[in-house]
Amino acid sequence: LCPNCPLKAQVSSMDRYSYGGSSSSSSYGGSSGLSSSPPPPQKPSSEQIKRQVATQIQMQQLQEMIQKIQGTCFDKCISKPGDSLGNYEKKCLGNCMDRYMEAFQLVARVAQAHSQRAMGGGM
Repeated sequence: LCPNCPLKAQVSSMDRYSYGGSSSSSSYGGSSGLSSSPPPPQKPSSEQIKRQVATQIQMQQLQEMIQKIQGTCFDKCISKPGDSLGNYEKKCLGNCMDRYMEAFQLVARVAQAHSQRAMGGGM
């Protein structure tokens, strides 16, 4: 959906910090037969937490954008829902989605530039 978004890379890096358990199971006991407690889990750094939160926010914003596009473009382009889309409906949906994505990308670029200026300390 967004070729310039780093979301894909962030999502894959987020998998390492899933909260629902770990996909890789490792044994802490060793072969001595003695049961020892596992080492305490390492706390993620504040940078990792910030990246996770930013990724989660981006994912939620993307989901909201997709829902909004679907609702807006459906309402605009499809007057009589049926089993298939007509040529007008296909073109209308494509154009509607394209315009929405262009507007979203423009707003994202402006917001990013504004954020970078604010972090730079100057106006």
